[in-house]
Amino acid sequence: MCIMTILRYTSQFLAIISKICEHVFRFYTQMLRLFNTLGRKKVPFVPLSKESVSFYTCGPTVYNYAHIGNFRAYLSADTLRRWLTYGAGLTVDWVLNITDVDDKTIRDSREKYPNMDPKQALKKFTEYYENIFFEDLKSLGISRDDFFSNPRATEFIPQMQDLIRKIGERGFIKIIDGSLFFDVLQWSQVDSYGKLLHLDLSSLKSGTRSLADEIEKDDMADFALWKAEKEGEPSWDFDYNGTNYRGRPGWHLECSAMEQDIFGLPFDIHSGGVDLIFPHHEDEIAQSSCGYACEPTRYWMHNEHLLVDGKKMSKSLGNFYTLRDLIEKNHSPDSIRLFLVMNHYRSKLNLTEEGIDSANNVLQKFHNFIRNIRSGEGGEGCLRSHVLELIKAAKSDFTMAMDDDLNTPVAIAAFHGLISKLQSFSPFSQEERESIENFFKLGSDVFGVSFLPVSSKVPPEVTALAEQREQARKSQDWAQSDRIRNDLLTLGYEVRDTSSGYEVFPSQK
Repeated sequence: MCIMTILRYTSQFLAIISKICEHVFRFYTQMLRLFNTLGRKKVPFVPLSKESVSFYTCGPTVYNYAHIGNFRAYLSADTLRRWLTYGAGLTVDWVLNITDVDDKTIRDSREKYPNMDPKQALKKFTEYYENIFFEDLKSLGISRDDFFSNPRATEFIPQMQDLIRKIGERGFIKIIDGSLFFDVLQWSQVDSYGKLLHLDLSSLKSGTRSLADEIEKDDMADFALWKAEKEGEPSWDFDYNGTNYRGRPGWHLECSAMEQDIFGLPFDIHSGGVDLIFPHHEDEIAQSSCGYACEPTRYWMHNEHLLVDGKKMSKSLGNFYTLRDLIEKNHSPDSIRLFLVMNHYRSKLNLTEEGIDSANNVLQKFHNFIRNIRSGEGGEGCLRSHVLELIKAAKSDFTMAMDDDLNTPVAIAAFHGLISKLQSFSPFSQEERESIENFFKLGSDVFGVSFLPVSSKVPPEVTALAEQREQARKSQDWAQSDRIRNDLLTLGYEVRDTSSGYEVFPSQK
C-alpha cells in the first residue's frame, strides 16, 4: 500500500473520529443541566414522561401586595418553563399554589371584616389579593393560562386531613393541646431530616424556626400539621382516631397534599426561593416521605435573594417595593422583568433603579438593531455567506447557555455578540433578515419580553408633531427640534432619525 493511500485512509479515519467526538460533545453540552439543591450540583434533566414535565412552584400567601423579591421566584420558574417549552419543545404542566389560610390571612381578614363569618371574611379578603397578584403577574408576562392549576389551600382540606391520617398510621404524630405535630426527632430514626441543607437535628434550638400560631410544644424541631381551633378563626372539623380535632391545617401541609392529588409522587421539578428551603421544603420532604412513602420531587430548584441597594428588603428601611411602586417610578414591566431574569437565578441580585434602566437600554438596543435591518440600513458590504453562519453560531451559544442551568447572562451576551459582529454588514437579504428575526423571536419567547420592536399605529397628532420636528431639523432649528422631541416623549413616543427621514415608535419607558 502506497504512502498516499495510507495518508488518505488515515485522514478519513481521523475525520470519522472527529465527527464522533463532535456528536458526543453536543450530546453532553446541549442536554439541559439543572442545579439540584438536593445534591448541590448540576445534573442532567431527564423528565419522568416524554409527554410532559410536572412542575410545582410554591406560590404566594395572599394577604397583601407581593413585593418585587417575591416575583423573582415566579419569573425564575417561568424562565425554566419557557426554556422547556420553546427550547426543548416539551409540554409543561406548571402548578403554582395559593395559600389562602394561615396566620396572616386570618389576622388581616378578621381586622378587615370583623362582623362577617370567619370563613366568608377569609374568602372575600384573600380573593381580593389573589386577583391583585395575578394582575401583577400578567403585567410581567405570566397569565393564568400559563398554569396547569392554581390550587387554593382551602380547597384541599380533605386531602390534607387524609395525609395527616397516613402519617398517624405510621406513628409519627404528637398531639399537644388539640394540635397535631409531626414528630421530627422520631422520624429521623427512620429517615434523615434536613436533606436539602444536611441539617444536624441536635443544632435545632428554640427560636431557630418560625412555627407560626404561637403554639407551645415540647420540641422546636417538630412542626404543626393541624392547629387547634381558636375563637373567631375559620376552622374545619377533623375526625382523627374517633376524636374531632376542629381547627385548620399547618402551612407546610398544603403543598404535599396538592402535589400528590394533582401529579402523584414523585413529580419532576419543585421550585421556590432559598428562604423556603428551611423549614418549608425540609418539612415537605419529611411529611411526603412519611405519609406517601415517596419524596415529592426529583429536582429542587431554588433562586437566591433579591436585595435592594445592597440591603435586605424591609419596610423599616424604606426599601420595600411592590411591582406597582416600580411602575409608578416610570419603569416598564418589560424592563423590570428583563432585569430580574437576565441575571442568573442562583446569584444574589441587587435591585437598583439604574439596573432596571440598564435592562431597558438592552431592550432599546435590540429594538433599534431590528429597526435598522428592517429599514435596510447597514455598513459597507461583506461576504453574504458569513451571515447565516454567524446567526447559527449565536443561536448555538444561546442554547448552550440556557442548557447550562439557565445561564441567562451568557444567553443575553449571544445577542449582543451577534449585533456587534453584524454591524459592518451591508443591508441584509430577506432570508438573512428572517433568520435574524427568528433568533430574536426565540429570545423573546424564552425571556418573556419582546426583543423585537412592537409595531403600532401612531396617532395623527403624534405624526403631525414628528413632521413638525422634521421641518425644524431641515431648517436647522435645533432648539425647536429638541422641544418637539420632548413633547413626543411626554406623549409616550420616540422619534429616531434615519437615512431616509425619521421613524416614530412607542417609548420603552
